Amino acid sequence: MAVGLLPTYDQVGLLAPALLVLLRLMQGFAVAGEISGASSMILEHAPFRAAAGFYGSFTLQGVQFGQILAARGVPPAWRTTCPKSRSTPGAGAFRSCSASS
Repeated sequence: MAVGLLPTYDQVGLLAPALLVLLRLMQGFAVAGEISGASSMILEHAPFRAAAGFYGSFTLQGVQFGQILAARGVPPAWRTTCPKSRSTPGAGAFRSCSASS
């Protein structure tokens, strides 16, 4: 939520990207700690004589599925805002709708 509340570069200058990097680092450390704890809990509660690696892989499979869904399952912003736009991600992706028609 804090990332969404960050001020823009025009408002605070170089402090904006510095705060974004700080928040993303905090997010990464928190997620890494949560995944290792979840994997440990799954391994401890796996059925007796089961393939522990199989059960332990569920947490990482969930992370990868979430990343794939975020990258491919959600319509890209430039298609949503400019449905007739033929632009692709990259330099021309952030043109206005009137410029890309």
